[in-house]
Amino acid sequence: MAVGDKKSKLPLLIARGKDDDSMAARAKIVKDASVGKTIEVDVTTLDDLIPDLANVSILHLDIEGHEMAAIQGATNLLKASHPVVILEAAKPFRRRAYLSALNEIAPDAGYQIAGVMERNCFFLPAS
Repeated sequence: MAVGDKKSKLPLLIARGKDDDSMAARAKIVKDASVGKTIEVDVTTLDDLIPDLANVSILHLDIEGHEMAAIQGATNLLKASHPVVILEAAKPFRRRAYLSALNEIAPDAGYQIAGVMERNCFFLPAS
């Protein structure tokens, strides 16, 4: 199962090429199932996975480029809990995009970039 912005089914790339060059932990959701060996996976949202009454303090996602879709599927969680959010974001343009999305989804949280460690960016709520 994968997390995203809505319930659906998407191709998960599990090997580059057709020769079983396994990607193991680097498997990722792709738009085009013909780019290598893929399997179809069910997608749900974090809001559907996590009970409404849960108070989430930290949300850490490293899901090989699918982070934006995952946070878009966590609107209730982000609005209710204002967790610290840690996302893989080595590039500054990606950090800015995530920051913008977090503050659009949960403006009351007042997210700010607190720093970067290795390839992870830390987004802290002001409230």
